[in-house]
Amino acid sequence: MKQYYDNLIYYRRIFRQMAETGFLEMNTTIELIRLMKSFGFHVRYGREIHGHREGMPLKTELELHASTLNQKEIPFDISDIKLGYTGLIADFDTKKPGPKIAFRFDIDALPIKETAVRDHLPNQLNFRSKDENTCHACGHDAHIAMGIVLGKYISEHYDMLCGSIRIIFQPAEEGVHGAKSMMEKGCVDDVDYMVGCHIGMNEHKDTIGVGTKDFLSTKKFNVTYWGRSAHAANNPEQGRNALLGGASLCLTLNSLIQYSSSNTKLNIGRFLSGQNRNIIAQDCSLEAEVRADHYTTLSDLWERIVQAVQGTALSFGLQYRIDVVGEAPDFKTEHPQFESLVNKTLLQQGFKTDFQPSFNGSEDVTYMLKKVEENGGKSIHFLIGAKLAAPHHNEAFDFNEDSMFLGFSMFTHLFPIIYTDYSSK
Repeated sequence: MKQYYDNLIYYRRIFRQMAETGFLEMNTTIELIRLMKSFGFHVRYGREIHGHREGMPLKTELELHASTLNQKEIPFDISDIKLGYTGLIADFDTKKPGPKIAFRFDIDALPIKETAVRDHLPNQLNFRSKDENTCHACGHDAHIAMGIVLGKYISEHYDMLCGSIRIIFQPAEEGVHGAKSMMEKGCVDDVDYMVGCHIGMNEHKDTIGVGTKDFLSTKKFNVTYWGRSAHAANNPEQGRNALLGGASLCLTLNSLIQYSSSNTKLNIGRFLSGQNRNIIAQDCSLEAEVRADHYTTLSDLWERIVQAVQGTALSFGLQYRIDVVGEAPDFKTEHPQFESLVNKTLLQQGFKTDFQPSFNGSEDVTYMLKKVEENGGKSIHFLIGAKLAAPHHNEAFDFNEDSMFLGFSMFTHLFPIIYTDYSSK
């Protein structure tokens, strides 16, 4: 298994340098297509795997990023990829009866400048992000590497496997933009078993969290107000102050999240307004998110948020617009007995496990987990324990590279567990 260990580290370090944010993962997608085709997988990508995409980069950003691609010796069409149709679906058919199993790995990075501190391992060994404004600060480089090496393992051990295996490399998880788009094209409609994972997330080193719980449903949204500018001293009454309207909305939104029976969270992460100190601000924009542990609570809260936006606009004489730019449901498995089977078997095989760890956050893999169970299949999510150099979404984020082998090894042990469960139906 040493070759797989070495492969994990090699690919992780390659893709760490290739960090690209949501729907801009063009280089990442191209290289993944090359690799999965070389392993004998049937690969689909581009418009074929995407529906409506929320939270898209500006057209100018897409064009600028596409212009940096090295397009020499690419033996397949990349025109869709250059338009932000990133990610891919890779299928391997063993030609033997059995279940269809899908693994999902997210591939996007964050708009964070990686730390320049010398003892940061990517700096020591020269595999830091080549883009100074982008960094794999959430471990998706590990996810990419595990997906690649799992694909290599499948291609080399297909005689020991049955059914078919799908590996989904999903774009734009940060901001929960990407999964919904792929779901619209049925990326898991025919799947019997769905597997998701995340490295770190407070799980202890050398431990596999089995059957992650407490996923929060979420909406990411932008609000824009338009008013009327005026001189702040000479004729302020002729203005309509969008800045004050936006500030009032911020206070109102944070007063809405008190629910006695639900875990609700709201954050306004960005607020832009104003031209000068002596001008009544004519526009305002804010970027926010809301989360809840039940989608019914989120729906009620969202209705109140929309009413607050409308009411504030009326009070301040403003025009408004609300844009939903990302969303994901909560998830709770309908098959806890399957999680118990997996946990028990992994323990017997020598893994250290943490049964049903809490995620306490949002992840759009929940779309896929939920859909498979709605269709009669089974889903499971894992946390892969790691020692972190800094928290997720921090400029110094890094993890012990052994953790990737822990996750990969667990995936290879998962196949016989699933086959046993499938044959018992």
